[in-house]
Amino acid sequence: MYEPHPIYHRILNEAGGHKDNVELHQVAIGKESGRVKLYDEATSSFLETCDSPYSQNLKSKGEEEKEPKEFFMVDVEPFDKFDKGDIDHLRLDTEGGEFYVLEKLISRPELIVLETHNHIASYINPFLYEIEEWMVENNYVKVSVDSGDSIYRRKTLTL
Repeated sequence: MYEPHPIYHRILNEAGGHKDNVELHQVAIGKESGRVKLYDEATSSFLETCDSPYSQNLKSKGEEEKEPKEFFMVDVEPFDKFDKGDIDHLRLDTEGGEFYVLEKLISRPELIVLETHNHIASYINPFLYEIEEWMVENNYVKVSVDSGDSIYRRKTLTL
């Protein structure tokens, strides 16, 4: 698990970070290594480098984008630094940064679940086209869409 937010990371670590089958990293996943602001706004925390649900919601209301008051400086790493090729199920909710994981993904999980929109359509993942293109190129088919997530399953070859 990857949780850059210091408060949520602590909670996750207390809940299960000590278990043998849990790897918990206090790092954000991004395009390249570095340090960036992780904004904390109501129900969403997001990197300054992402077109997040928060910023898209402001735009949809015609409000001027403003920098959230709360933020933390966090480490960012590309996903291939961690992916050993053994992931069989992947769940992503990175507030607009889901494609940063996919474009560096070494594994080819059987199932990928990622946030693509919200149920009121004020948020659409800024990389939706790239995500859909990646899925086709890597032999995935969309099997379900719910209130905010799209679920993709790896196609199996039939002989």
